[in-house]
Amino acid sequence: MNFQKKIIPIESLLLDPENARHGEQDDQNAVLKWMSTGKDKAKVIILAQSIAKNGPNPSELPIVIPAGDGEQRLYIVLEGNRRIAVMKMLHDPDKCPDNKVRALFHKISKSAQVTLPNEMECVVYPDFETAAMWIQLRHQGEQQGAGIVNWGAKETEYFAKRLGRRGRYNAATLLLDYATNKNIITQEESNRIPITNVTRLINSPDVRREIGLHQREGKLSRVADEEYFDIAVGDMLKALSSGYWTVSKLKSRTLREGFIKKIKEEKNWGAYELKDETPITDESENVSKAGVEYKQEKKYSGRDPLKRKTPFSSSATIKILNKRLRIIFQELKKDQC
Repeated sequence: MNFQKKIIPIESLLLDPENARHGEQDDQNAVLKWMSTGKDKAKVIILAQSIAKNGPNPSELPIVIPAGDGEQRLYIVLEGNRRIAVMKMLHDPDKCPDNKVRALFHKISKSAQVTLPNEMECVVYPDFETAAMWIQLRHQGEQQGAGIVNWGAKETEYFAKRLGRRGRYNAATLLLDYATNKNIITQEESNRIPITNVTRLINSPDVRREIGLHQREGKLSRVADEEYFDIAVGDMLKALSSGYWTVSKLKSRTLREGFIKKIKEEKNWGAYELKDETPITDESENVSKAGVEYKQEKKYSGRDPLKRKTPFSSSATIKILNKRLRIIFQELKKDQC
């Protein structure tokens, strides 16, 4: 290997005076001045706040090379200059050339929620030429997959879902998951569908009416009969997966209405039977989210529950965490006695 990982004191790390972001600068103070007064000033302040709250990102190590002129204990930072500059100014805000930004760094440093490290683990390469390939790989886009592949709207939404949060595309991911889980469309087709286009369509009342869909606060419900709904959703999503229906063809409400009516006519959907709302939910959602836990203590006796004369089986225990639901249950139980 032509590199090594090494823990280096921050004071031994020199900012790159020839960094691609700012071009050639005279000295370390000039680099700090560019960062604290230039177009990246706001980003530098936000980065400082993030580091003061969470510490430096441990998944991205600075790339450095030994400084020349016999200064073997000093290293030039080729990748990670903003982070190192911020760390230097958090440790010593007076290094910041701009008065207003300096005052901000004093405030941020004093209110830090973590202990700011005095040293950083770095990746050390012998020279610029050896390190250059990895820096290019980091900053020059996807490069057909060799570089950093940034998330789109769909990836961002699914990650938010893992965190238990709802993003702006939550309804669209629910519909896509519904369609793939029921094999209405394939996973490959789902991957080709821009989530932004799905969002545009289900945000359109005309589209929802034609496919039999209700939307409320990011939640979806089916109001058409299931057979009609599945066919309509499948035809709509398959059309989107073809790549023909781009953003420009779905930008306005009129265009979206024309799209869904065209699909409906071509596929001969007919009319649907109006049904009570049936929620479209993620498979991980269950009744416990409503504050109810249901535990069957005895094995099923084989008796038909529809023939039971009371609402609740005597063999079941219901633990109700939600106060309102608990009151309702108690009232029902009284009526059962």
